[in-house]
Amino acid sequence: MPSRIESEVNPNVPGTVYLVGGSLRDEMLGIEAEDSDPKKTDRDWVVTGATPQAMVRAGLKPVGKAFPVYLDPQTGDQYALARTERKVGRGHQAFEFEFDTGIDLEEDLRRRDLTINAMARDIEGNLIDPYGGREDLQQKVLRHVSDAFREDPLRVFRVARFAASMPEFSVAPETVELMSTMGEELGDLSAERVWHEYAKAMGGLTPFRFFDTLNEVDAVDPWFSGLAVIGLSTMLRERWLRKLHAVAAVGWIHDESTAVEWLRRVKAPGRVLRLARDVARYGHALSGFFERDDESALVLLEHTNAFRPGEAFMRLVTAVEKCSGVDLKGVAELAENLRAIRLRNVSNEEYGWRLREARLEGVAEYLREHRTSA
Repeated sequence: MPSRIESEVNPNVPGTVYLVGGSLRDEMLGIEAEDSDPKKTDRDWVVTGATPQAMVRAGLKPVGKAFPVYLDPQTGDQYALARTERKVGRGHQAFEFEFDTGIDLEEDLRRRDLTINAMARDIEGNLIDPYGGREDLQQKVLRHVSDAFREDPLRVFRVARFAASMPEFSVAPETVELMSTMGEELGDLSAERVWHEYAKAMGGLTPFRFFDTLNEVDAVDPWFSGLAVIGLSTMLRERWLRKLHAVAAVGWIHDESTAVEWLRRVKAPGRVLRLARDVARYGHALSGFFERDDESALVLLEHTNAFRPGEAFMRLVTAVEKCSGVDLKGVAELAENLRAIRLRNVSNEEYGWRLREARLEGVAEYLREHRTSA
């Protein structure tokens, strides 16, 4: 009977096939695919002893630009030819790759970032672990594979992201020391790659460790300069903020111009930028909604687009709740009730100011009831 891995491999792939990467690591950690990042559920494979021409003849679709990676159109799995790399310039992409049938698996694994990502399993189920990844998994250590780690500055952010996503793991002292020497090329990274690692870290179980790690290895500058990194870390830890709310925290503890400038620097998606901007602009006022007078409370609702259709106001309210710890469900319900007001037998000329008058009465009644019950 074939092994489970053998049954998953496309039988048409030439050469020798090995399972590698995050899916193997997560399997060894006992993390089920559906519990992990949905974008990482596809299997990654390394192929030795094959040529690009043979991969294409096997029906695989080439998708790699700098090096040969092939997509199985049926499963979405990626098959990459074993390769070595040589740094030829600055930054994350300045590498030349060599791939031929003579490159073996151990050479390919040596170029990877961490030992826990530098393991492989053959189709018979045997583990190939030349750099001690299994022991580091057991000891819960994030350790670089070789000194080639220093050639890719993006790995500083990748390790910080792994620290945020794997809270029981610590970064090996020698890896911390190596990361501390890599600051010179961080500025050569693209904003897109920095945002990618940051956003994934914010989705981790302990996103504050992303900032703690960067601070420890002196890698806050240049990408996170201007941010109150220690304050962000403290807030993420104390409020247990994750994902979109972890990004919204940037707006909570910074003024609007600082938050927006940084989010633009890292090319944050527009929806994310707008939320963090609104948290910076209105968040503290919303958290003190119940202390406002009737008119200023209504003005705040108007400025935050509480009466417009869509989910933007509710996203803002939820983010402010998470950042402040103040229960604002009543404010969201108030906005919904005021938005539903419809007036009858009122002329078009009067409708606007009479509607506002009705909403002001609704705000006044709500605040009176809230103060009485409090």
